[in-house]
Amino acid sequence: MFFLRRGMALLAALAWLLPPARPAPGAANRFLAHIPAAIARQAERDSVNWQLLRDYGSLYVARGVRLPPRLVFRTAAEAARWQASAPQAARRWGGMAVRLQPRALAALAQARR
Repeated sequence: MFFLRRGMALLAALAWLLPPARPAPGAANRFLAHIPAAIARQAERDSVNWQLLRDYGSLYVARGVRLPPRLVFRTAAEAARWQASAPQAARRWGGMAVRLQPRALAALAQARR
């Protein structure tokens, strides 16, 4: 039993490392129709970008916020430039500072009510 559980854990870990399954073109179109075209093209290039879009794609349908231009920034400096250019607002909840774009912070505050 011990080896079976260890083997299952190993299989689960390996499955996480494998490229994610890409949806059939028809199924993906409903999702990708709501994503900016430049971001959708990046996701079509490789499975890592697709996994990021699949997991965090809701970010790219946000309205009223400045969206990142890429799924994966090429360098840390490129990411830092984008972060510095995006408007920010801060608020404390339960002793923890939360820093988001103003509209996102307002939506979070409303959701917490």
